[in-house]
Amino acid sequence: MSLHSHTSRSKETLAFVPRHTQDVPILSAGIRRLESVFHRHHGHDIDYTNVWWTPPLDPVAAFRLEASQIENGLGLKPIVSLSDHDDVEAGLEAIDAGLPAPVSVEWTIPMPPVFFHVGLHNIDPELMPTLREVTADPRPHRVREALSAVTANPASLVVLNHPLWDEIRAGQAVHEAKLDELFAIARPFFHALELNGLRPWRENRRVVEMGSELGLPCVSGGDRHGTEPNANVNLTSAADFAEFAAGLRDGAPSDVLFMPQYREPFRLRMIRVMCDVLRDTPESRWCDRIFWRNPEGVARRLSDVMENPAPGVIGQFLALIRLADRRNVQFTLRWALADRQEVVL
Repeated sequence: MSLHSHTSRSKETLAFVPRHTQDVPILSAGIRRLESVFHRHHGHDIDYTNVWWTPPLDPVAAFRLEASQIENGLGLKPIVSLSDHDDVEAGLEAIDAGLPAPVSVEWTIPMPPVFFHVGLHNIDPELMPTLREVTADPRPHRVREALSAVTANPASLVVLNHPLWDEIRAGQAVHEAKLDELFAIARPFFHALELNGLRPWRENRRVVEMGSELGLPCVSGGDRHGTEPNANVNLTSAADFAEFAAGLRDGAPSDVLFMPQYREPFRLRMIRVMCDVLRDTPESRWCDRIFWRNPEGVARRLSDVMENPAPGVIGQFLALIRLADRRNVQFTLRWALADRQEVVL
């Protein structure tokens, strides 16, 4: 079972670039220099919230990547649930292509100053307008009503994704206080907590402890954005997603397997995602998958305005990332970024 992976239908912020390169040799200094150049020319800092990208794999390619790891790497039958941010098109497109995909979404619940992401798997796509309305107006009773509508289907699954990740850096204490508020509002509707394949082990270990305290099982959630398949999967004897979800909701055990790529240094894996984002594919150029909102509020593709080769700051940034994509540089980064996190539970 592959849960929680993203496709080209997902909008992703570029804010992860400075966050995950701040301690990386060469890259951190280069990005700080580019930010300084931008500020000098424009009189303000880069607003990463107005710049976003879409992952390189379309829904069919993403489904097949996840299925291939399970079939070829484990010799098992694959079940794959794709869950983009606030969008169910990936599952619908996979179904249209004849693939056995559930319709799933990574739903955003704002709780200022933070927000939470909830994996809603095997849902009725007709619920999406309501879910978007609740994201825009997340009053507690509306959150409960939306989750009640989702869980009315006994074959659906509601997973709190990366519950301890303070994604906007509000402060861990602030994040966890808001997490307590979310549980006070909607605890009966959550079926599981996620062990996230793109979060450090020390954080996932705390999620295991939290699940034990709350009486909630932990399930896998690879959170793949690039071309590396999910770093963890669930092992199940269920024949399909509906049977898996119903069993878990009835108290069946959850067996999570971490794949070999999870042992790679966390920051190196994030750099590889950046390399995937800035790599052309047979379906699209990298600059077709990066967008920004101009001062007038209009969304534009980078490719609409960018000359070839890429100019100035963009060209320098590309050169830095592509340097990190070289085999000998990655070998050095693997050594430089190694972090020992294994803990025996």
